[in-house]
Amino acid sequence: MPLRAVFARAGALLLAGLLGAGCTPDSSGTPARPDSTAASPSPSTRTAAPARNAPAQAVSDAAASRTIAQRLADASLVARVKQALVRVRSLRRFPFSPSAMDGRLTLRGDVDTQAQYRRAERIVRGLDGVSSVTNQLTVQGRAVGANGSAEEDAVYHTVRRGDTLSEIARAHGVPTRQLRALNDLSGTLRPGQRLRVR
Repeated sequence: MPLRAVFARAGALLLAGLLGAGCTPDSSGTPARPDSTAASPSPSTRTAAPARNAPAQAVSDAAASRTIAQRLADASLVARVKQALVRVRSLRRFPFSPSAMDGRLTLRGDVDTQAQYRRAERIVRGLDGVSSVTNQLTVQGRAVGANGSAEEDAVYHTVRRGDTLSEIARAHGVPTRQLRALNDLSGTLRPGQRLRVR
């Protein structure tokens, strides 16, 4: 067999072997790389994935930070509400349990009179940072409705000239301190003043 024919046959066998191994020549005639190398990610691809997730992570961190800040603001508001209520002599003995969420305050506890109920609400409504107040205080254990149902059983006394608090208390068989608490008294009695005695 001539030498040229031997080389031609060897080249054909080599080409057939490459095709059998899964390599195909590209358009330039250069054998293409095996598919396994094309499937492996390049270093640039591996480093690009975290970069795409970074903005989402930053947003999540910022949301968590705002939530913590809001919780701190609500806790600060609750503390200021308690301080404001304890500064009022007629209210300081009541164990109020306020709670806040985004400036919306809910006031809970039990007081002796509807006047104290209204006064506590008025005080907290005027505080900075309070956007709304839900007054869930009870009066002597009874919920206060829109029609003032907590005072349906109330008894009143109209002050006359010369009346003293101790005489009024004795006449109605109640302690003087109860009259003070029920009427939020801080000064002297005035003729014509209407006092709740129970």
